[in-house]
Amino acid sequence: MDTYSGYNQILMHKDKKAKTSFIIDRWTYCYKVMPSGLKNAGATYQRLMNRIFKEQIGKTMEVYVHDMLVKASKRADHIKNLAEAFRLLRQYRMKLNPSKCTFGVSSGRFLGYLGTQRVSKSVVNSALIRGELRTQHPVFYTSKAVLDAETHYPKLEKLILALVVSTRKLRPYYQAHRVIVMTDFPLRSIFHNPDASQRLMKWAIELS
Repeated sequence: MDTYSGYNQILMHKDKKAKTSFIIDRWTYCYKVMPSGLKNAGATYQRLMNRIFKEQIGKTMEVYVHDMLVKASKRADHIKNLAEAFRLLRQYRMKLNPSKCTFGVSSGRFLGYLGTQRVSKSVVNSALIRGELRTQHPVFYTSKAVLDAETHYPKLEKLILALVVSTRKLRPYYQAHRVIVMTDFPLRSIFHNPDASQRLMKWAIELS
């Protein structure tokens, strides 16, 4: 989602309007709202977004300046999250630009990147994220092109392969800090399964 001329939806302080003045046809004008040319316009707008969506960012929303993404794993939750986002926008009298909004999609562009649910069969990747208060900061991204034999691994083994690749590349981080693996799979019980394959047992030893 995107707002309609978002910077112009923020009023200028009455004592600062004169600093935005300009002359056209012998008349002097000044902005009543924040123009996009101000040095700190982006930071001011981001601060407003952080204030509006302080309870949603990192949970049901991601916001970067004027780009907003409402997310959910289930359709019903997505509708509820959208309703809450709309309520907050109305509360702060922020207007959206319909031509720049897309709803109910499982893939799309955000911050210039294409996000999709499709899983690559030729690459495994992971992201190391540092949580701070209500925000998440990416620290490092890892990826590896899988070998021909590895393309035939089951989905679970590809997931663990991504974890193994991550620990090998980011060993100093794993050794110096506690790292929490965010996944839908019960990795602990899988590694302790006596019927696990030799490959899984080998990886379990490496990760322990």
